[in-house]
Amino acid sequence: MNLVINKDIEKYRKDVWKGMTGRELVFSALTIGTGAAITFPLIYFFHVPVKVAIYLAIPFCCFIAICGFGNFGDMTFMEFLKKYWQVAFSGPLLFESKNVMELTAPIPELREKKRKKKAKEEEQSAAYRK
Repeated sequence: MNLVINKDIEKYRKDVWKGMTGRELVFSALTIGTGAAITFPLIYFFHVPVKVAIYLAIPFCCFIAICGFGNFGDMTFMEFLKKYWQVAFSGPLLFESKNVMELTAPIPELREKKRKKKAKEEEQSAAYRK
């Protein structure tokens, strides 16, 4: 008897049925159900041709299938979309640097002189802005 064991435990997939995980199995059933729920009413109640009804159902089915089967790194598709929206529509990222020489000045008096000089420059710039 030969058992195949995956050497990377973190990437181990627990198959539920025919190589699909439980999440994939649920979303595949939802995809098929959504396709049927959109296609059959269009055909029987609105008398839309079969091909057109199927083409109208495909975008909805594809979105549900991507939500179940799509993985980007360690994220599901919905987690990826949330992160994408956060990054895409966040405000500008601001950064204020400090003078490294001021932080590492060896003499305390020198630091104090630089602080006073900087405060004086800020007062002058504030007065200039008014």
